[in-house]
Amino acid sequence: MEKKVLLIVIMVVLLLLLGVSTGLFGVHIVLNLSMLASYCNILLGGMISIVGAELLKLLLKRMP
Repeated sequence: MEKKVLLIVIMVVLLLLLGVSTGLFGVHIVLNLSMLASYCNILLGGMISIVGAELLKLLLKRMP
């Protein structure tokens, strides 16, 4: 049980770090290019978070 909780915490932290890094990347693109890139980045961030959530579900199913 403790391993499962620890795994969830680690995954959440990783997803948050991914979200923050993609957000900073988006701001950087907007400052350099145009506003259009930010929409692409929001979509990318959304996809990453969805994939992360699915991976988390798979990991939880495999845990005893």
